[in-house]
Amino acid sequence: MQQNRTSHLGLIFILGLLSMLMPLAIDMYLPSMPVIAAQFGVESGSVQMTLSAYMLGFAFGQLFYGPMSDSIGRKPVILWGTLIFAIAGCACAMAQSIDQLIGLRFLHGLAAAAASVVINALMRDMFTKDEFSRMMS
Repeated sequence: MQQNRTSHLGLIFILGLLSMLMPLAIDMYLPSMPVIAAQFGVESGSVQMTLSAYMLGFAFGQLFYGPMSDSIGRKPVILWGTLIFAIAGCACAMAQSIDQLIGLRFLHGLAAAAASVVINALMRDMFTKDEFSRMMS
């Protein structure tokens, strides 16, 4: 089912945008950590736990999104993962306590893992080994 690269340009562009979810959710978040600590009246170590929770959720999510996308399909997994990612991001913005934020950041990371895992699987499905290497670079 290998097709010409040009027939997949739109999908490649969308997958490229989705692959930026995980790094953006960290890089845009880091500068706000002192403000978050002040807002919740906690020490910086507590706010750093939100980053650890995100990474833990991301790591845990990778364990089951691959098998899930193999069994129910790539599209539902990436769509639901992206939807949950967006909802969790909005919920993080409305968190009332640092504990809530830590839990929501775990969910945020869990959802971000869907895009990471499924993008690699989709690219492997669409391209040969050499084309895959070229596309990922």
